[in-house]
This record gives sequence, structure tokens and C-alpha cells, in this order.
Amino acid sequence: MKEPALKELTLGIRGTRIVVKTAGPKNGIPVLLLHGAWGTCLDHMQPLIEPLVQLGYRVICPDMRGYGKSQPRTRVFTTKSSYRNYFFQDAADMAHVVKKVSPSKPVLVMGYSDGGEIGLIMTALYPELVRGSLLWATSGKITKGLIDSFVAQIPALSDPLWEHPKNEDQQGWADWKDTLVARHGEESFETGVKSYVPAVYSIYAKGGQLLSDTELSKIQRHVYLVTIEGDVDNPVADVEALIGKIPTYQNGAGPRQWANVTNYQDVENAHSPQKDPKGLIMLVHDLKQLAELTAK
Repeated sequence: MKEPALKELTLGIRGTRIVVKTAGPKNGIPVLLLHGAWGTCLDHMQPLIEPLVQLGYRVICPDMRGYGKSQPRTRVFTTKSSYRNYFFQDAADMAHVVKKVSPSKPVLVMGYSDGGEIGLIMTALYPELVRGSLLWATSGKITKGLIDSFVAQIPALSDPLWEHPKNEDQQGWADWKDTLVARHGEESFETGVKSYVPAVYSIYAKGGQLLSDTELSKIQRHVYLVTIEGDVDNPVADVEALIGKIPTYQNGAGPRQWANVTNYQDVENAHSPQKDPKGLIMLVHDLKQLAELTAK
């Protein structure tokens, strides 16, 4: 099967440049794919593009601010801005992307990890742009599990000895750093690490929840949340707590375990159903259900 042709756009968005890849028919239902932290659209979401295009969807696949080909090349995850935190800054960026790429049609959002949190914020704060959302590895908050398993260990990536007291898979972390440098560049990675960690801790210190209970209770669009058994960053209990606050929540696929986590290299695949053949089928199926549910 021939890979779908990708068209690359560079958009001026709120003082920076966001690179967006699109594919599929212009008259198709638009689907916005939002990648996770330290990824790019193609790194995290490419497996979804071909099956969605085959079904007639129009795929909109941006690199977030400072990631991949998007600017600025050295992103600072500031805790001091006109936005509550960088998640809300990214949500505002993505809202502008939708306005420029799909001005007459609201989008179905598919979001993974940080992209899922950004998708949830968009669903709550920009309902005129969102038709519905399908989110995974998402709990609506910065959890203790995320701090302990990931964020607390990131500063050690700058340690030449690769000392990770909570994770013995030193080579796995070293390989991961090499991957990120290849994706984003050395300078961008180093600057990002120095600002990302305090930015995440700042959110966690304030309780971790991204949207208020009131904002969640006012969500007008249908939301599918796929919980993943064994995801320490987004425990099922935290996802279930989020479910209880969203009036339009729809039952997704339920808890899933996609891989056994034996070292750090497994973590991304363990909570990335889009990279598992069965998970990919499930996500596409859920999107079709969401499209039918939200059809006017």
C-alpha cells in the first residue's frame, strides 16, 4: 500500500512558526493529531495517518512549539507567562492551527500523553473548534507517577555517568537522549531539559490538575478516554477520577496493557497503543464511533 502523500505547511502562529503536515481529502472530516512530550507528530502519530486517510479523513499533524521542525529552536518551558502553564500555551497554538488549516470545520482531536492533555484543554476552552476528542495516556493532571518515573530522572541525562538512581537501565536512557537530540537538536534538548523540569514541578506543586473542576464540568463536546493498565504516569484511578468530572465522557476501550515494561525502552510502547497493531485498530475504531456520535 502506497504511503499517503504529506503536504508540509509552515504557519506563522503567535510570534513563532509551527510546521504542520496534512494528508487526505480536503473535504474529509479533519482529524488533529497531537503528539506527546519530546516527540514530533511523525515520531508519535505516523502509524495513524495511513489508516485515517484510507477512511477518507483529512489528517492535520503539527509539531508543537519548539519540537521537530517548529520554532523556536530553543524552547523555554516558562512558568511565567500570560498562560497558566505551557500546556495552555500549546493549546492556544493548536487552536490557531485549526483556525488556519480547517477554518470552516471543527476537528476531531486525537491526542497522546501531553498531546492528550492539550487536546482536553482545547475541548474545554475552544469548543467551537473541536467536534470531539479521543485521548490516551491522559489523566488531566501531573501525577506523582509521572514525577517519579520520568521527570525526576531527566536532569541526570546531562550527567556523563548516566546515573539514574531510580532506573538501572542507564543505556536505555542514553539511547533515549540520543533519539531526542536527533529529533530536536543538541541545543534545543539541553535548553528544554533545564526549563521543562521546573515547569512540570511547578504544576505538580499547585496540585497537578490542569483544568479546574468547573471547566471540566462545562465540556460540551464528546470525549473518549482510553485508559491503559500499568501506565504509572496516568494511573487508571486518576483517569477514572477525570471521567467523573466530564459530563460528555464516553466509554473508550477500557484498561489495556500493551506491553510488559521491563526497562525504559519499553515505556513509550507500553502506553502507546497507536504503535501496537491491535491498539491501532482499536483507536481507529473508536475514532469512527466518535465521528458517528458527533455527526450533525
